[in-house]
Amino acid sequence: MKDGKLLAGMIAVAIGLSYGYLLIRSTIGIDDTCIERYFVEGWAPHVGRWTLYLLNCVFDFAHFTPFFMEAVGVILLGVSAYLFCVLWYRISEKRVSGLVLISFAAIYVTFPLAGEVYMYYLHNGVSLAFCLLAISGLLWWDYVKQKRMSSIIWITVLLSLAVGCYESFALVYIVLICAINIWSLLHESTIETRKIQRVKELVMAVAPLIGAGVIRTVAYSLINAF
Repeated sequence: MKDGKLLAGMIAVAIGLSYGYLLIRSTIGIDDTCIERYFVEGWAPHVGRWTLYLLNCVFDFAHFTPFFMEAVGVILLGVSAYLFCVLWYRISEKRVSGLVLISFAAIYVTFPLAGEVYMYYLHNGVSLAFCLLAISGLLWWDYVKQKRMSSIIWITVLLSLAVGCYESFALVYIVLICAINIWSLLHESTIETRKIQRVKELVMAVAPLIGAGVIRTVAYSLINAF
């Protein structure tokens, strides 16, 4: 992507300023006080948040390690900002300006950090889920262009993991697909000839949501069984 290094640098600056502000005004979210109940005692899967529960079974990050987990979450947030910018750049066929992408990325990372809604660390899975959704968006655009069914399968897997972090990411996925289609329509010169294709694409976009629902049910049943 053109100006990719500049974009990455500006994201790093925005994160540094926002995260620095957060560190000197540190707070603790109520969910942070009962992390072990969620991930050790197994409460998380009962509310549908199974992804981080399984990750904790492997990496054991449930113990209260705020600065490390927070830093990992911030890095994932920055990565997702960059990936979303790559997505918008590709959809616009390289016509969106670098200034617009930098502005979007700066707001994207600054709001949750400086807005004091981020102090749940990585444990709530928001940063991870956004990163998974950004990759899903890129895969969806690959499907729109190449019609690879493997992209739909990967989207289903990634969306399942994202919804397993936080169930409302199903809605984020819907908004993302709508945004991609609206943006691509604004840059499409043969809209009339592609109406049927658009309908087929939207039907295919529903498949990962259904798959995520099925996987969530299976994951919940298996976790409870063991």
